[in-house]
Amino acid sequence: MRTTTRSTTGLVCLGAAAALVAGPLAGGAVAQTDAGFFLNDSWDGTAEHVFVYGKFTDEVLIGDWDGDGTDSITVRRGNAFYVSNEPRGGVAEHEVVYGRPGDVVLVGDWDGDGRDTLAVRRGAEYHVRNELAGGPADQVVTYGRAGDQVVVGDWDGDGEDTFAVRRGSTYYVKNSIGPGSADEVVGYGRAEDVTLAGDWDGDGDDTFAVRRGAAYFVKNSIAAGDADLSLVYGRATDEVVVGDWDGDGDDTLGVRRLPAFRASVVAVTAADLGASWRPGCPVPPSALRTVVATHWDDDGNVRTGRVVVAAALAGDVAAILEDLYDARFPIHRMVPVAEYGADDDASMAANNTSAFNCRAVTGGSSYSEHAYGRAIDVNPLVNPYVTSTTVAPPAGAPYTDRSRDAAGMIHAGDKVVRAFAARGWSWGGAWSSPKDYQHFSTTGR
Repeated sequence: MRTTTRSTTGLVCLGAAAALVAGPLAGGAVAQTDAGFFLNDSWDGTAEHVFVYGKFTDEVLIGDWDGDGTDSITVRRGNAFYVSNEPRGGVAEHEVVYGRPGDVVLVGDWDGDGRDTLAVRRGAEYHVRNELAGGPADQVVTYGRAGDQVVVGDWDGDGEDTFAVRRGSTYYVKNSIGPGSADEVVGYGRAEDVTLAGDWDGDGDDTFAVRRGAAYFVKNSIAAGDADLSLVYGRATDEVVVGDWDGDGDDTLGVRRLPAFRASVVAVTAADLGASWRPGCPVPPSALRTVVATHWDDDGNVRTGRVVVAAALAGDVAAILEDLYDARFPIHRMVPVAEYGADDDASMAANNTSAFNCRAVTGGSSYSEHAYGRAIDVNPLVNPYVTSTTVAPPAGAPYTDRSRDAAGMIHAGDKVVRAFAARGWSWGGAWSSPKDYQHFSTTGR
């Protein structure tokens, strides 16, 4: 079994869309040699294989898709999976559609034929497919609880992968796919550890390893006690992947490293603000700052954007943008509204994220919170302002259907809302009327 994780609390899947060709990122993305995949064939601190594959916003799944004994990378967008059998990336060889876009996806050899395939998890229900192809599940089983963390492995060496569920630092291991009690219950590590599974010593049985920052503690048996092997590898912020990269029968580590987030705060002048500021506005240019920060765009490329906010809020805004970057939330475009001649309608129509603009509230005469640099509108085309009679921008009308999941949309309780709320900002999408899905402010207005 092979899996990928970036959580500090357990195994999870990663987000978003993919380009499918190995090599440097295209489309104006930031190119950095210190980013990409770093795969290790042994238990030391040096990667044997360093390369870039796809986009950094891809969800990555690791498996032996063709039964050749070597693991390779597959990337996912929605419920489409693009499969490559080349250990270090390459052009996707075929596409598989399975499950739903929001499913949690697991990888394993469920029937012991030597080839990994997919399963999707919905709560405590697992839909297992024994072919790497679309179609109905071969098995639908229930195991554990919806809140359990799940690890996949061949725990008894019979060639078939099954599930283990984790509650805190206790693991409930099942040696067959089906309902019923665990075959083994074991404690290992700490509740806050990240858990990995692999055949670390090549004996045919998968066992656990736990990750703490950049340190890995490997156990070669399913049992409590001290680790059999420990290693520091990569950085605490890296995503970890597990696989047999060279076909020798031993699973080892790899990491995927993102381009680093960068932000700076710079002073602004009246000239910088252009038509978005004029004498008599409620704050002078000296009370504003431009936050210059990297962000993901809709295509999974790294861009550099700028947003003008109140000087006192610039640090919080940089921290919010870092959270959104870490979550790989796409910001379509982020430039000061001055680039649109302070025309808020034009900025919204371009799906531009902006903050300061010395203007009145929509439909009123008093100053908007934007005139103080205390509000930010995020991806306004796909997060429109909505009343019973108005949608702004008008082209945002299809996105009044908030059940949609288009790139850059914001939903109640999601990573965007949480990132702003953590710094005391509130979301206009929670208002009863109007619904201002793009709007965040420090004052609730």
